[in-house]
Amino acid sequence: MATAPTTTTRPVTMAQLRREGFTTRQIRQLKELRASYPIREHITSSEDMHRLELMRWLRQNGRLED
Repeated sequence: MATAPTTTTRPVTMAQLRREGFTTRQIRQLKELRASYPIREHITSSEDMHRLELMRWLRQNGRLED
């Protein structure tokens, strides 16, 4: 059985992203996006946070593709 998503955000290394199949270009784009969009400042409800956690869980478990 899969585990539920957590509410903590841990830093992700470039090596981890590469192991997950991200290209160098995608990693660069993610860094740029993150720098331009400080997520914690824009999450206004626990519902938004849960939605993001679900998306992360789906991606980590291969149930969401680009």
